[in-house]
Amino acid sequence: MKKTFILILTALSLTACATGPDESIDVSTLSDCSELGWGWEKYENNSTSLSFCYKDKWGTPDLQETRISPEAKEGNKWYLIFPNNIENVPQINYATKDFKRLGDSDVPLGPDYSKIDFTLSDEELIPLFYIYDEDETVEIERLKVDDVDVLKVSNTFVDRYTLEDRTVINYFVPNAPIKDKEHNLNVLSSPGMDENIKFMVKTMKF
Repeated sequence: MKKTFILILTALSLTACATGPDESIDVSTLSDCSELGWGWEKYENNSTSLSFCYKDKWGTPDLQETRISPEAKEGNKWYLIFPNNIENVPQINYATKDFKRLGDSDVPLGPDYSKIDFTLSDEELIPLFYIYDEDETVEIERLKVDDVDVLKVSNTFVDRYTLEDRTVINYFVPNAPIKDKEHNLNVLSSPGMDENIKFMVKTMKF
């Protein structure tokens, strides 16, 4: 009887861990991250106005400034590193709108944020997000987070190294008002992690 009871508790615990937050939760009225369920913590840091809820199993995020030397860049960029992330996600970074690398590395990484216009249709936006070519599938979802427009972009393509289908998910925030200044913010996700990462993004406060 005792063994059966332990097994039931274990099964219930595993189910709770596997289940994401309740989709019906209104994150705009969230008073505490624990309302999302077991294992959620709040990230806050005096060095940034950005805050959000995250899974404690990912580890406490560490805010780091880019290591690119001042002579080799314009603007600035920061990263939030999760020490125990899985599949290298989630990853969060944000940069001043004038950020760019100079010299030989002056090549834009990712989409041109200045061209992300939320008045455009999905069909008009999709060409901005091709990773390789037009053979890939791009899906767009529009979100509103803390009254700021967000694009969730899912790219599915054939990986050039493994030759297997791969899906990459990004959240793009072109006008994130961090510390009263607009920044370009990006969150990298993956299909296996996106249920929780999407909730993390939805809880962001700028």
